[in-house]
Amino acid sequence: MENVKIVTFNLRTLYDTYDGMNAFIHRAGLILDKINEEKPHVICFQEVGEQIRPFLEKYLVDYHMVGHGRLADFSNEGLGFAYRKDSMELFGLEQFWLSPTPFVPGTRYEIQSEYPRTCIYATVKHKNMKTPIRLYDVHLDHESDEARILGIRQILEKMKKDDEVMAYPSFILGDFNAQPDSKTIAFCNNYEDYPLVDLTKDIPVSFHDFGGTGHTEYSRGWKIDYVFTGPETAQKLQKVYTWEDNKNGIFLSDHYPICCEFTLE
Repeated sequence: MENVKIVTFNLRTLYDTYDGMNAFIHRAGLILDKINEEKPHVICFQEVGEQIRPFLEKYLVDYHMVGHGRLADFSNEGLGFAYRKDSMELFGLEQFWLSPTPFVPGTRYEIQSEYPRTCIYATVKHKNMKTPIRLYDVHLDHESDEARILGIRQILEKMKKDDEVMAYPSFILGDFNAQPDSKTIAFCNNYEDYPLVDLTKDIPVSFHDFGGTGHTEYSRGWKIDYVFTGPETAQKLQKVYTWEDNKNGIFLSDHYPICCEFTLE
């Protein structure tokens, strides 16, 4: 048995503009300190901007960092997947687009926003574990439940097919851009072909706009970040919590990272 710590973390893509003292360049040290303190085995990032990615690759010295941008030339913001060098082994990695043509870079569903959306799918194993785990990192469309459901259905169908080949503990996590009472989350909770358990159901807020600073209409706080897994793996959850650190009003991000700890074989 081994304790494994998994984090989903929306970084807020803007590097040095608009966010004032909460611009990434001012938060960067706090982020590194928190990761060094918590030492998660895997971090699934969203909103990894083009200036943020090389920073993480350089300064997350205990991690391998993979992923790329969401546009056809692999530029722009995207997802990132980081795993610890000392304890985790990478068995498989794939990034695909949420679209009818998932392996054509930059593609998307017609009904979604102008921004393509992707999913990083990784299989990793703790060096002291017998069984690998699968993680599907996602940042869903921000405009409509219809687009989000198309994307999440695509991922869940892949998860089912992957399990039919070899069943491992699997997680889908990230920024779903959907509140708990949305059609998107209802779809996740009621998808019979691949039953899921919401490990974050008792977390009230994940997006907080830098502590409710008031410069957007969303400052009251929303729950839009989630970690889902299957019923059997959910029974092995030890705890789930948000990273709510701030220093003199500077936060880790405009989202609280969510950390889940499991005891797995």
